[in-house]
Amino acid sequence: MSKKDKTKIADPFSETEASAPPLGLKLLVFTGGAVLMGLEMAGSRVLAPHFGNSVFVWGSIISVFLIALSAGYYVGGRLADKKPSFAFLNGICLVSGLLILLVPYFAHGLCASLVENGWSEEAGPLVATTILFLPASFLLGTLSPFSVRLAAQTVQTVGAAAGTLYSLSTVGSIAGTLVTTFVLIPHFGVTAILRGLGVVMIAVPFLMLLRQPRKAASASPLALLGALLAVLPAPATIELSPGAKMVLEEDTPYHHIAVIDYGRGKAAVDAEVEHAVRVLRFDRFTESQIELAKPYRSQAKYTDYFHLAFLAKPQIARTVFIGAGGGVGPRTFAEMDPSMAIDVVDIDRRILEIAHDYFHMPTGGRVTTHAEDGRRWLHNEKGTCDCLILDAFTIGGVIPFHLTTEEFFETCRDRLSDDGVLIMNVNSALEGESGGIFLRVMRTFQEVFPRLYVFSKGLHSGEEGYKDDRTASRNEMVVAMKSGPELSLEDWLTRAGSYPEKSYLTRAMLYPMVRDLDLQWRSKIGDVPILTDDFAPIETLRF
Repeated sequence: MSKKDKTKIADPFSETEASAPPLGLKLLVFTGGAVLMGLEMAGSRVLAPHFGNSVFVWGSIISVFLIALSAGYYVGGRLADKKPSFAFLNGICLVSGLLILLVPYFAHGLCASLVENGWSEEAGPLVATTILFLPASFLLGTLSPFSVRLAAQTVQTVGAAAGTLYSLSTVGSIAGTLVTTFVLIPHFGVTAILRGLGVVMIAVPFLMLLRQPRKAASASPLALLGALLAVLPAPATIELSPGAKMVLEEDTPYHHIAVIDYGRGKAAVDAEVEHAVRVLRFDRFTESQIELAKPYRSQAKYTDYFHLAFLAKPQIARTVFIGAGGGVGPRTFAEMDPSMAIDVVDIDRRILEIAHDYFHMPTGGRVTTHAEDGRRWLHNEKGTCDCLILDAFTIGGVIPFHLTTEEFFETCRDRLSDDGVLIMNVNSALEGESGGIFLRVMRTFQEVFPRLYVFSKGLHSGEEGYKDDRTASRNEMVVAMKSGPELSLEDWLTRAGSYPEKSYLTRAMLYPMVRDLDLQWRSKIGDVPILTDDFAPIETLRF
């Protein structure tokens, strides 16, 4: 036996090298890498409506995909040694495409069931990711080692083959990440993206098999099943109650947005209402809710507390809103004083458009919108304002960590006029297991602002069973002032008596809000840590 014969890789299958066209194999590897990363990016959008967009979600996704790849590499290498068949490899890819196409049909049902059965924001995403994405990503993980086995002709060429194919797979992954992030998610729904990924992962290997008619015929049922799954209607992301009407539903780079109209009677918050209401939902959470009849009163009552700013500073020439939501705050502030300059800053341009088009937020004239991260915009803004409203949240009511730190609050202070006022909406309890966010935010505020007041929504004015419960999560409205005398409850009530009733909010509506002033929070702070840019674990705290 010659030296050349000795260096050939032993192969019991006569079809292997002949049936693996070099260009076809490279295309398959590139496609697999692109689809895998596209699936990972889209996976975050599947989980977000149910579990938010926290570090736990991304930690679960990254961990499960790495586990799948590790197992896929291991099993793929051994399968390739036992059956180094290009047709077999294409069959694996076909099955992975089918598994991707199945995800939209039960993803939301599975996630909703996990939430309803008490799976936490830590464990729920890990379980959901494992069930939904591990099988397909495991099969895609077998592609690279399998392709190396098919491409390598001799021992001397294994390194070159492996380097070329792993490089192509990585380039495909980069392309899949960029295209999914910057093109697909901003312009297509998650269901359409998943279907597109599944179709691509079926079409490419099926085209490879056409050069072997018998193999293609065997794979045809899988391809037809894939085509059927791609066109059958998937379950609705949002289940509407009887009488509800979906006005708008779309995905943005940041949210799955829905605008829903509800008739008189039971509203989205399950409360009796006199008028029909319109609801803005980010994923499965209600963000804003207004009556459809003029003056479009807010049914999300916490936005009424923004008007405490007029008690702290009756003459407001300029207000900045960080976080638009349904635009209730900017709309009612404009009604209070049409000459007031109002800047509305939201990272999601589409939210600004929806607030105007569907929730009557004025734009133009004295109201200016800015599609930008609130902290970045505030940092670059050189002017000052009299009032700053912070009402920005990621999915599920979690405040973005960089909007809770000492460094950010210092920027806020510097952008306020000397007698300016800041109001921040904090979703939290006042104390107890669900009070961690509030206590840390207030501890941080103490380092920056000399005058601090907390109005806990419904603490004293709420319904029995909710009233006086300091451990219940609610909207904690923090009022921070750079200067001025310390104000007592009586001072606030006196100022409420002079409130100008120029929007739908009346003095009678303000009095209960003022009475929700909490006078005990300082004694509960203790030695909780200050939130800084270096350490602000907001997403890990319960609320």
